Amino acid sequence: MDLIKVEGSDPESFLRKLTKAIAGGRLGEITKFDLKEDDFCIRFSGLGESRIWFKLQREGEGFSAVKKREKIALLHLALRSEMEKNLENILIRLGAEVS
Repeated sequence: MDLIKVEGSDPESFLRKLTKAIAGGRLGEITKFDLKEDDFCIRFSGLGESRIWFKLQREGEGFSAVKKREKIALLHLALRSEMEKNLENILIRLGAEVS
């Protein structure tokens, strides 16, 4: 997940929809999102903490988020693919393009 692209929504509104979409499930229990100006971070917590940082680029009525760096907890390595795939499916369901 190196690029997230969203049309027709600003980052703040999209993150509210995303947070609501994952609430109530296992992903919602362990995932948090931080947005400060043009920096966006996805945090996975539980038995350590993993972080994936993105650089936001606002584009017209949408935005893109390009991965800058990541720090993955040792105990998360085995579950990383599954967690990212679940999050990616929700992002796509909400209208994002993910690559």
